[in-house]
Amino acid sequence: IDIEPATRRKIVVTNTPGTNTEAVADLTFGLILAVAREIPQADTSTKKGEWKKFFGGAVYGKRLGIVGMGEIGKAVTRRAKGFNMRILYWSRRRKLDIEEETGAKYTDFKFLLQEVDFVSLHLALTGETKNIIGESEIKLMKPTTFLINTARGPLINEDALYRCLRDRVIAGAAVDSYSNEPPQESSLFSLDNIITTPHIGAYTYEALRNMGMTSVKNVIDALEGRKPRYVVNPEVYQS
Repeated sequence: IDIEPATRRKIVVTNTPGTNTEAVADLTFGLILAVAREIPQADTSTKKGEWKKFFGGAVYGKRLGIVGMGEIGKAVTRRAKGFNMRILYWSRRRKLDIEEETGAKYTDFKFLLQEVDFVSLHLALTGETKNIIGESEIKLMKPTTFLINTARGPLINEDALYRCLRDRVIAGAAVDSYSNEPPQESSLFSLDNIITTPHIGAYTYEALRNMGMTSVKNVIDALEGRKPRYVVNPEVYQS
């Protein structure tokens, strides 16, 4: 939606923040477990009639780096706390509430990339965050590190990710979003050390119901002359 012309015409624009937070956090942590233990690869192998032993790495007690400590980042952090993970995070602002709750430690972006075992992206896409993970950033990571992206595809330079995964610069990755969706062709699909899902982070029955109910409440409030709770352009209510 083009917000500026909508505002000029006094058209109320609303959104539904927070309705899919837990769903995206669930998928994120599921992908962390899946890449660490090679669950999809083991499933495919077993269905082929093979009986290979897949030696993965532990998640419990490892270091998790959260890039972007918004509500989804916080939800992932709470899940990680249950696995006794040591949590580093980088965000535009320190979040003292989650530090106190989980012991997460605020740190420099590059230091985080160098130190953790899992890097999980939870940033909004802006001009500043586009391609925030490129070849130089990936090369800061340890060879045993996994990169997880359940936020926006363009946060990662996909060509750089492909080269680094192909050359085993890092252990692997899991992505739920892409620079172009749906991706018609992607070199990433040819790799055996990446898990790819079709942008399903918000797709649970509960999350979609929450989004729908919040949308309906926003519309009813606007039609009945009340200011909706989640207004993108509150200027329309200024006289």
